[in-house]
Amino acid sequence: MDPALKNPAITVFMPAYNAERHIGAAIESILRQSFRDFELLIINDGSTDGTAAVISSFNDPRIRLINNPVNSGLVAVRNQGMREARGKYIALLDADDIALPDRLAIEKQFLDNHAAFALVGSSVALIDADGKRTGVVWKNYFTPEELPVALLFGNRIAQSSVMLRREMLPENPYREGFAPTEDYDLWLRLSDKHSLAVLPDIITLYRAHPGGQTTLARDKQQKTVEVILRERLAAVGLSPSPEELFLHRKHIPRQPADVMKFLSDKAAWLKRVREILDRTGRYDKTAAARAVDKIWYESCGANAGRGMAVWRTFRRSGLHSAGSVSLWRQAKLFLRCLARH
Repeated sequence: MDPALKNPAITVFMPAYNAERHIGAAIESILRQSFRDFELLIINDGSTDGTAAVISSFNDPRIRLINNPVNSGLVAVRNQGMREARGKYIALLDADDIALPDRLAIEKQFLDNHAAFALVGSSVALIDADGKRTGVVWKNYFTPEELPVALLFGNRIAQSSVMLRREMLPENPYREGFAPTEDYDLWLRLSDKHSLAVLPDIITLYRAHPGGQTTLARDKQQKTVEVILRERLAAVGLSPSPEELFLHRKHIPRQPADVMKFLSDKAAWLKRVREILDRTGRYDKTAAARAVDKIWYESCGANAGRGMAVWRTFRRSGLHSAGSVSLWRQAKLFLRCLARH
């Protein structure tokens, strides 16, 4: 074996289970990276389709394939990948997603220059089953100081965009019992001890499959997120009712006719959250206020179709006074509301 492959700068870890349709494109996206000092660790977790054959069709010494005889499940295989990784940094990419050519170079440079950071991710663009961009972008605009508070409202980090600093990971980073949101649980625990960043650059493409998750999977995901959030909110002194937790997590009401009441209630809840966070001393006060204000901006933006009433509610709330929502973004919201008036 080439000695460089025993000690690569980066391990790109790709778990795979019955991924024959898309894994070829995912592998190609890594082999085409502008940064070359990596190993591509693929763990084929008991696939029953042609996944292994697709992987074996690539002849590149940087690919290290482990074939699990039976499916061990995503949490177990992710922890297996963390143990097997040789690189100083571990870049994550699921077997149906795409890394743009400079992704590894950009994220490595960030971690090289920011020793206190355990994780860097990126904004992502969604693609369909055929690899075409859908026009949907998950754009991050939370700063590293704001991100721990933003994570109190839900997962803001796309797993396939993440590069981790291996030495800062806990043993068995992914916890059983938290699937299918084991990544979100890990980001929160890392944020307790280390800095995290999500770059505004779109350097990862995330594949949105037709039909998405099954109802059963969605229900399980929602319940797990609620468990994580209740635990986190309790730690800062908040014990939301079911309705308050809905306000906390969602940007739109259950019924379209309830938009204005929903926004009024949401503003009241967010003010309460800001007050509680101010008292805990757990987060930087200015950053926490900015993060909450950005959540409020997202909620108003999601309901801009109701016209100028939403704009007036946004302005009267007092949740835009921390310098968090730029004048450009406020103008954008105003124009969206005006267009629907």
